[in-house]
Amino acid sequence: MDYFTVADAIAAVLAQESLQFEPGSRWAYNNSNYQVMAEIVVRTSGVEFSDFVRTEIFEPLGMNDSLVNDRLGQVIPGRATGYNRLENGFRQEIRRSPHYGGSGVFTTVRDLATWIGSLQSHELGGPELTALLLQVRRFDHDKANDAFGLVWGDYRGHRTVWYEGGDLGFSSYMAWLPDEDLSVIVLSNLGTGQAATHARAVLDILLGPA
Repeated sequence: MDYFTVADAIAAVLAQESLQFEPGSRWAYNNSNYQVMAEIVVRTSGVEFSDFVRTEIFEPLGMNDSLVNDRLGQVIPGRATGYNRLENGFRQEIRRSPHYGGSGVFTTVRDLATWIGSLQSHELGGPELTALLLQVRRFDHDKANDAFGLVWGDYRGHRTVWYEGGDLGFSSYMAWLPDEDLSVIVLSNLGTGQAATHARAVLDILLGPA
């Protein structure tokens, strides 16, 4: 089987002879960071990461169509298949590695809207947790708009909290405008689905002429 696990990924990172750079001196996105964080959750809570996320996040918020896919071959009702374009058609993509942390969350537009709503209602963990999730920190580099897995930005003069993701055969994007109580979510089961482009086009319609 051509797949790897979270343990494989963490072991590969720890096997490196040196750091890419001194912590705090530069910025670089890396899925392994989130995989290490997921392992910390497992060791601290004593339960599997998928179970922790289900009982602590999905179930309290009523996100009944969301889960962390951590088992190869797991049957997921309503699951969309990912595709990539070929010169003469499409190629069906198969998720071969049950990794999570930096990916592996299966969800729906409705459930993601519920999660964004919890940032406004503070339903999950209260105002203190919301403030922590949206907190940014300063380091020795110029990038200072990253919160905890979310990014602060500006779109046409409106404050946004956004995130863009992709996996083999998938493209996704969400943007929340907290001052307008407005959010847009686009999920595509096409690797070149350009979810962010479509989301911004929807935002342009909702916000009206510039």
